[in-house]
Amino acid sequence: MYKILGADKREYGPVSAETVRQWIAERLVVSQTLLEAEGSLGWRMVRDFPEFADALAGQAAVSPVPVSQPPPPPISSVPAIHHAAATSGLAIASLILGILGFFSCGITAVLGGVLGFVSLGQIRQSHGRLSGSGLATVGICVSGVVLLFAIVSLLLFLPFGAAVTLPAASKARSRAESVQCSNNLRQIGLAMQAWQNEHGSLPPDLITLSNQLLSPNVLVCPGERLRERKRVSRWSDLNMIGSSYNYFAPPRKITERNVRLATNAVLVTCPIHDAVCHADGSVSAK
Repeated sequence: MYKILGADKREYGPVSAETVRQWIAERLVVSQTLLEAEGSLGWRMVRDFPEFADALAGQAAVSPVPVSQPPPPPISSVPAIHHAAATSGLAIASLILGILGFFSCGITAVLGGVLGFVSLGQIRQSHGRLSGSGLATVGICVSGVVLLFAIVSLLLFLPFGAAVTLPAASKARSRAESVQCSNNLRQIGLAMQAWQNEHGSLPPDLITLSNQLLSPNVLVCPGERLRERKRVSRWSDLNMIGSSYNYFAPPRKITERNVRLATNAVLVTCPIHDAVCHADGSVSAK
């Protein structure tokens, strides 16, 4: 077997001696062409090989082919050089993200499945330059299993989570409404004291405190269920609907001595939270 070095510095072969003789006959190889025999240590001209002397004798009467032209060997005689296909990075990422889905509640598995399908498309269109279709397929399967497991776990957990969180959320909301209701009653108590200092008596009703209170919403309990009352934004609207709180107006003519003796008298109550506002402005629950 022999290798041929063309003028373009490219190697052709290995080819058999019969192929070399055929190229000599076709004037693709001349006497100055460099040749390397299998197992030898260097390149030599074809004329230095005795086995090709008879083939070169036929070219003696004809002008040789210029050395600058490399011998283009027949495609069937030159073995094709196959490069190893590169593994698709998306296929590897698909498998990794699918496995990580076990630790991320299936979040990364979504991206792993998408990358798996994308990598399969790229591999099919690469004409052999990319490999890794097996990795992409495994990545898609793992991602699908993880997503299915995450969905089933979520469906099983939702009823249990709702049973645990909804009562706690409802209790926290009720507690917040109760605190806001107590704040409303304190503001009402302060407003009544301001009215008393100015008029010498307590107001006839809570709507009369419109100048002492910042907003009509103070007279609406946060736990109010009446839609019209919860949406009130003007004093005139509240005057028609009424306050959420019950007001027990004392007699109009009340002396300062009587007020002082009845500081614990209940003036305002909340029927929703059972909170009360006393004559001294303090608030407590029944």
